[in-house]
Amino acid sequence: RLFYAEGYYPNENLEGRLSPVYTSSETIYLEEDILYDSLVQNKIFHEMANAFFIECAPNGKQSDVLSVTCSLERNKNQAYLTILRDNNMVEKKVAFPEGVANLKKLASNMEALSMRGIPTITGRLCNDRYLMPYMTARTGQSYLRELLRKNRDLFFTEFDRFCALILRSSPIVSEDAKDGNGAILSKGYLDFVPLNSVFINGNFVLYDQEFCEDNYPANVIILRAIHSFFAGQHHIEEATITNFLLDRYDLLKYRTRWEKYSKDFIISLRNDDVLASYHKKNRSNRATVAANRIRINSRIVYDEHIRTMLDKADTRKLVLFGAGKYAQRFLANFGNCYHVYAIIDNNETRHGETLSGVKIASPDILRKMSVAEYKVIICIKDYEPIAEQLEGEGIFFYGIYNPAFNYSYRHRETPPAAPKKFNTGYIAGVFDLFHIGHLNMFRRAKEQCNHLIVGVVTDRQVRESKKVEPFVPFAERMEMVRSCRYVDEAMEIPFEHPDTDYAWEKYQFDVQFSGSDYENDPSWLKKQRFLREHGADMIFFPYTQTTSSTHIKNLIEERLI
Repeated sequence: RLFYAEGYYPNENLEGRLSPVYTSSETIYLEEDILYDSLVQNKIFHEMANAFFIECAPNGKQSDVLSVTCSLERNKNQAYLTILRDNNMVEKKVAFPEGVANLKKLASNMEALSMRGIPTITGRLCNDRYLMPYMTARTGQSYLRELLRKNRDLFFTEFDRFCALILRSSPIVSEDAKDGNGAILSKGYLDFVPLNSVFINGNFVLYDQEFCEDNYPANVIILRAIHSFFAGQHHIEEATITNFLLDRYDLLKYRTRWEKYSKDFIISLRNDDVLASYHKKNRSNRATVAANRIRINSRIVYDEHIRTMLDKADTRKLVLFGAGKYAQRFLANFGNCYHVYAIIDNNETRHGETLSGVKIASPDILRKMSVAEYKVIICIKDYEPIAEQLEGEGIFFYGIYNPAFNYSYRHRETPPAAPKKFNTGYIAGVFDLFHIGHLNMFRRAKEQCNHLIVGVVTDRQVRESKKVEPFVPFAERMEMVRSCRYVDEAMEIPFEHPDTDYAWEKYQFDVQFSGSDYENDPSWLKKQRFLREHGADMIFFPYTQTTSSTHIKNLIEERLI
C-alpha cells in the first residue's frame, strides 16, 4: 500500500512499484499503475485517489509524514514501513519485531557497498528504524527511461555503466569465462537495480540494499536490473530492447537458469506462493483488462456483429442461439437460403424440442466442435449477456440478428474442402496501400489453414513504432482486409499488446504466417520459438519483391515531386 499526504506528489515513476487489488476485476478497463504519472503531471493525483486516510489529531497537531510505503505482504522478518517526513528524512521501520535483524543486515550491506567505492545513500540504525536522508533527485530508473526515448546509444552506454557497478559491488570469486556462466560475486546484492538508485552529479547512487546472498551469480542481478527496468512499461519495442540487452551481457545461453533464480527470490520475498490464490482472484491481468475495454466499447463491437451477421454463413455450420420469436423470424427470412445446423438455448426445458424441423440443444454442443467449423448467430433481443457468454467460452466470431437491419445476402454452394495442414492461422500487419503482395500472402495462408485470422495494426501503433503516418486510415484498412475472400476474421491489434504472445493467448492459433523479410530477424525468431514452445509454429512466405507498400509510397512521392 502507498499513502501520500495531501499536497505531496511522488517523486518517482509508480509503474511496476505497485500491484493494485480489487474486490472484482470484471469492471477494470485501464491498467491503474500506468495512470499515476499522468495524474501527477496534471496535478489531479489526490483528486483521483482510490481511498482516503483521514488523520484526526486531538491536539490539532498533524503528522509530519509525507508518504508511507507498506510492504506487509512479506514475511515478518522482511516487512517494513518506509516513511518520508517533511524534514527530508526517510525512515525504514520494521513492521514486526522479527525484522530488526534484517534491518541490521541492511545497514551492514550499505556500509560494505560504500567501502567498495559504490556511491550510496548511507544512513544509521536507531532501534527498530533505519534513518537516511531523502534525495530529491530523480531515480536512476527515470534517468535511463528518458535516455531510451531521446538517445538510445547513450542509454546503452549508461546501462553498461550501471552493470559495471554491479560487478564492482563485491569481490569476484570466479571470473567470467565468457561461456555464459558469468562471474560469481562474493556478495550478491539482489536489489541492485536502477529503481533503487538516484542519479546525482552524473552518478548512480544506490540505496535500500537489504538483500544479499553469498557466492551469487552476477548474471542474475544484471538480469533483474533489465527486467525491473521494463516492469510496467508498454514500450512498443520492449521485447526487442530486452533481448538486445540480454545478448549484450551474454545472458541468453542460460537465460532460463537466471530467470529461475530471480523468480524464486521474488516468490519468497512477496509470499507469492502463499498468496497465489488471493492474487489470482483480486489482481487484474492485462488480458482481462483488454477484454473489459472491448466490453466498454460494446456498442461499436456489437454493431459490427449485427452488420456482418451473415459473413461465412454459407461456408460453416450455422448455429442459432435462441429458440424464441427472433429465431422463428430468422428461419422465416433466411431458412430457404442457409442451412441451419442446430439451434441452442440456455433454457433446459426446451432441449430436445424442434423448431422448423431443427432440434434445440444445449450450448455445450459447441465445445465438441472446432471454432473454425461453425458460426453462431444470436437470435435474442437482449443479446449482450449471450455475447458475453460466448466470449467467455472463447467464441469471438459470431453474428447478431437484428430484424430491423436490412441484410443483403446471396446463397453460395461450397464444395467440401480438402483437408488442410492447419486449422487456425494468423497474420499480423499494417496492410497500408493494399497490394498483390498482401493478397498473395492471404491466399497462400488460406491454402494451408481452415480459418484465417488477420490482425491489423492501429494508426497509433504505426506512428509510434514506424514514425510515419499511414496512407490509409485504420478503419479503411480493416474493411479492405475483412473484405478479402481468403480472410475469415479481421481483428484490431491492441496498441498495449501488439505482439505474438498476446495474440496466441487470445486466439490459440496453430500457425502464424509472415513475410520472409523477417525470417532472420532475432525478434521474429523469438516469436517463432515462443509459438513452437506452445505447440504452434511460424511460417515465413517468400517476400513479394516486385511490389510493397514502401515501393508504392516511394513511387507516389517521386511522381508528386
